[in-house]
Amino acid sequence: MSLKKIRLIALIAALVTCISLYLIVSNLQKGGSIALNSKTITVVTATQNIAPYTKITAEMVSAQNITASDGIQNYFTQIGDVVGKICKSDIYAGEVITSNRIAGEKDISLGLATQLENGMRAVTIAVDVEQGVAATIKAGNYVDVIYVNKVDGGSGDTTASSYLNSAAGAKNPVNSQTLYHNYGQYFAVTALQNVKVVALDNVFYKDDTKTSYQSVTLGVTPEQAAQLALMCDGEGTIRLSLRPQEDKTMISEPRGEVFENTIK
Repeated sequence: MSLKKIRLIALIAALVTCISLYLIVSNLQKGGSIALNSKTITVVTATQNIAPYTKITAEMVSAQNITASDGIQNYFTQIGDVVGKICKSDIYAGEVITSNRIAGEKDISLGLATQLENGMRAVTIAVDVEQGVAATIKAGNYVDVIYVNKVDGGSGDTTASSYLNSAAGAKNPVNSQTLYHNYGQYFAVTALQNVKVVALDNVFYKDDTKTSYQSVTLGVTPEQAAQLALMCDGEGTIRLSLRPQEDKTMISEPRGEVFENTIK
C-alpha cells in the first residue's frame, strides 16, 4: 500500500473520531445520556426539603430520569402516587421518595395528631368501669360528658338545690339534676355533648378486639379542653354517656330534681 493511501486512511479515521466526539459532547450538553449497559428509570424526587407530618403537594416533587441502582428500592414513578401523602420523616431536596418515607393521611403509623380535625384538641380522661360505660366504647363513637360534684355552700346543711337556686337561679344550670329539695348536696350536669372519642388508651383506631381500657381520649375544641381540665382537677367525678352513633341531637333542658315526682 502506498504512503499516500495510508495517509488518506489515517485522515479519514481521524475525521470519523472527531465527528464522534463532537456528537457525544453535543449530546451531553443538551442533557442527553449515554447508555453503557445501564438502565434508566423514572423516579419521583423532592424539589425541596420536606418536614415530618407535611402533606406533600405537586410543587414539592418532580419526576426525574436516573440510572438504575441496586440501592434504590420501593420508589415511585408517578407524581400522583405521592401527592396528598404525609411525610413520616425528613425528606431532603433531591432525595428519591420511597414508600417507607410517606404514608396515607389516616395511616396509624403517623400518630394521633394526624387523625384530629383542624381546630380540635385531644384530652385524655382516666376512667373505671362505670365512668367508661363498662368498656363498651369504641374509637369513633360519640359521648356526652357528665360532671358530678358536691356543693360547698359554707354550711353542712346547704343542699345542692338551694345552693344552685341562689347561685344560678331557679332551674339553672340547664341539663343538670339535683336531689329533691333538702335531700342532699350532690348535683350532676351534662357539661359537654356529642364529643367524639378519638382513642382508647393509646389505640386511636377502631379495634374490636379491645375489651378493656383505663383511659378515653376525646376530640374537643380548645375551650372544651380547658373545661375538661377544670372538671378533672378537683373533687368532682366525670362520667361518660354513650350516644347512638348517628344521633347528633343537642339537649337544653332546665334543671330537674331527682325524686321530685315520687314525693307527695
